[in-house]
Amino acid sequence: MTQSPQDADGPQDPNRPQDPPSGDGPPSGYGPPGAYGSGTTSPAPPASRFAGAFVALGVLLGLVGIVGLPLLLLGIASALGSDRTWLFPVALGVGVLTPLVVGVVLVATGSPTRRGTGLGLLIGWGAGLVVGGGLCIALVAALSNGSGP
Repeated sequence: MTQSPQDADGPQDPNRPQDPPSGDGPPSGYGPPGAYGSGTTSPAPPASRFAGAFVALGVLLGLVGIVGLPLLLLGIASALGSDRTWLFPVALGVGVLTPLVVGVVLVATGSPTRRGTGLGLLIGWGAGLVVGGGLCIALVAALSNGSGP
């Protein structure tokens, strides 16, 4: 006498759900919550952590800030006179690091609008450094190409 698959496992546990019949799909009660008309609704999607439009605004501010702020501060240092040469590295350091610090503070605090702006500042700051580094390498290559041994 051949045994059926249920008999081979022994008596079936009453707490174990039954396998769905082949071809009919899952019986009622199976599936994710809210599926198959079970009467429950799925939870609302979580709120966004960053506001997308403000990320784009922050990128623009970051790019302008990493170029414009150091130039502005260097111009002020230059206008104050040549005897204050220590102002040039300070102005350059403050001008480059300000968008980074402001971006980190905005990402760490506040609403999705602030977080989005801060994230954009960080992205713009990084993009500005990459573009500036690329321009520096291109300039060095162009200047060294003209001089030969």
